[in-house]
Amino acid sequence: MKPSVKHPNIFDLRSFERIANGKQRDIFLLHGRDCGPDFPDVPIVLKVPRHFERSKRLSRSKRFLRKLYPASSLRVIRKEVDYLTRASQNCADPLCKIPIPAFMGFVETSDGTGALWEAICDEQGQLASTLKNLVDENRIAEALEPLNSFVKKCLKTDLVVTDMNYRNLVYGHKSGKKQFFIVDGFGDHRMFSLREMSHQYNHGKLMLGFKKISQQTSLTFDNQTNRFCLGTN
Repeated sequence: MKPSVKHPNIFDLRSFERIANGKQRDIFLLHGRDCGPDFPDVPIVLKVPRHFERSKRLSRSKRFLRKLYPASSLRVIRKEVDYLTRASQNCADPLCKIPIPAFMGFVETSDGTGALWEAICDEQGQLASTLKNLVDENRIAEALEPLNSFVKKCLKTDLVVTDMNYRNLVYGHKSGKKQFFIVDGFGDHRMFSLREMSHQYNHGKLMLGFKKISQQTSLTFDNQTNRFCLGTN
């Protein structure tokens, strides 16, 4: 997909379907035709920071800084983009793709600057199910091997994941096979990331994240083989 750093139009968010409400941002579903001729006509996800609601939780001094430097509210989405770039460049094995959707550019919206991301889809071109959906639909067994492949990729690429949970893992179809992607909660938003600086520390955090997934899905995670399996301990 060909990315666009900036789009000349302002996107009116009232025209698009809101598919999720996060603590820090709203997420909308677009199509390539909404973004311009350089984009293929495929589903695209638009993430827009919730400036007003975030500001209500800030201290008075931080709210003042937000007024002086409004771009600072974009720190979270810019950090995600920066992390994806670094992780892709630092990946030792070019055949081991980072399990994060592709970034497609920044755009201006009626609620401020947002970020366009590749939408992970199923074989029919519809938005893919989350791991939580699979659990709710009792389909977890069919996704077990792709889930273990995701674990392997995370460990091999030393992926930084600050919010490993079954709502953030999406089971899509890409490059001719079914696979999991993490669509939110990746990268570290801190100025200095201990997870990125220390392989050992990040490895421990990943293992805790896999344990959390096992609790959410009732799967067993084996710390020796680094694999999920059906059943509980």
